[in-house]
Amino acid sequence: MTDEDFNRLTTLYFEDAIEPGDLDRLNLELAASPERVQQFNDMRSLAGLIHEHGRTSESGIVQSGGKYRGTGKKNRVLLAIAASIFWPLLLIGIWNLFSQHGDDAADGEMDESIARLKNAVKVEWLGENQPAQGAALEPGILEFASGMTELEFYSGARVIVEGPARVELISPYLVHCFQGKIRARVPGEAQGFTIQAPSFELVDLGTEFGMDVASSGKSSVRVFDGEVELNSANQKKRSVLGGQSVTIDKAGVSSLTENSGAIYPSFDAIQLQADSDAKSKQERWAQWNESLRSDPRIEARFDFENQTLEQGVIVGCHWAEGRWPGKGALEFRHTGDRVRVAIPGKFSQLTLMTWIRLDALPKQRAQALLLTDEYRQDHIHWQIPRNGGLALKAGLKRGESIVKPGQVLNVFDQRALGVWSHVCSTFSQREGMVRHYLNGKEVSEHVLDFGRPLQIGIGDIGNWSVPAKMRRGPGPPRNFVGAMDEMTIWNVTLSPDEIYEIYQQHRP
Repeated sequence: MTDEDFNRLTTLYFEDAIEPGDLDRLNLELAASPERVQQFNDMRSLAGLIHEHGRTSESGIVQSGGKYRGTGKKNRVLLAIAASIFWPLLLIGIWNLFSQHGDDAADGEMDESIARLKNAVKVEWLGENQPAQGAALEPGILEFASGMTELEFYSGARVIVEGPARVELISPYLVHCFQGKIRARVPGEAQGFTIQAPSFELVDLGTEFGMDVASSGKSSVRVFDGEVELNSANQKKRSVLGGQSVTIDKAGVSSLTENSGAIYPSFDAIQLQADSDAKSKQERWAQWNESLRSDPRIEARFDFENQTLEQGVIVGCHWAEGRWPGKGALEFRHTGDRVRVAIPGKFSQLTLMTWIRLDALPKQRAQALLLTDEYRQDHIHWQIPRNGGLALKAGLKRGESIVKPGQVLNVFDQRALGVWSHVCSTFSQREGMVRHYLNGKEVSEHVLDFGRPLQIGIGDIGNWSVPAKMRRGPGPPRNFVGAMDEMTIWNVTLSPDEIYEIYQQHRP
């Protein structure tokens, strides 16, 4: 084997992207050459240092590089060799990497968000942008026909927007309001926070104010405390003090007026409504959850409401709050946290559905949703790959062409962190298709047509490693880092409309 081939296969191994045939070639090369074992261990150490730099080891995502998977005694002895003849070159490479690129640059991740959606109460969204409660918000349009949203800008400003509304988030200090009723609380740290309207601009000087922009072009502003400045092309700068109200016409000309008695949403009121809304959602979900107990289409269900499961055993894990107050969830923090399950049967149709809160992106290894023991023929691996995608795979017969069916790239990125997401994948043997859904919408479909039903059997939710009783030895970890507040395995292929309805009825 050439050095180029060896380096390529070793790199694929560390990225968990090596095919079984290439893995056999790598095993043979390592078994025959102590020098190759030395190179392999040094490359493994380098991979571990690069991935550990600037990160905690507790998350379970970041491990040192993979371990040689040879099964023979000779191979295990060879792997114990800790040679280091390449360390000077390795250390120079590490120094160059870290001196030329900061941690963020090395990750390739840039956070472009400017605010957070703290609350969304009875919101009827319009358009494609329909963020989940708790989501980080990037610059862009938010539009909804009714309901209220509470935004926390990274500048420190807090803003309530009541629909019908259309606003554009531009920066942590700048918003353009086309229509809507607004209440803003701006601390001194966010002084200069600005809201633009069609005919004027309001600059806050550290205060609390209300603002109503009508579709007709007329607007009104009421200052509850502090001072704001109004700017327009047709009138010189004007200060409005606490207790004062002004109206602004289509041309941007403002005039003082008596407080109109217009009711602006308050921060206490929106929190009370958010709590009431969450309680209603919990009650609706509880009724639905009870109805599923007698649904013959459900093969297994884990609602994580009780510490004792009917169809699984919790190993480790921590109990946490789910996607609204009163909903239980399991939190996966460590490499041993998991739910051990046994789901017998062969399935010509499957729907796998879960609600998850992802707390860290998979950098070095995939994260497990539901994985069966080892790599058995026709048994599934449902997981989030290193690229932040979504994958449903199955073991193939020896000699069958190795494919990676059912994987979609870049589903999860920084915007998904800390936010409850509805994840679903379906399989139909008759169609030979796998489809993936995120938050009720189909994100991809893929061919999976080897003509046999899928199996689950014994496996793990939220984590995975080859059990010690398996003779092949340890495999790469697949730890999920975050929380999960329910998982359902259906023995049918749910339609896109059914999946969307479930998401809409029970979203946070």
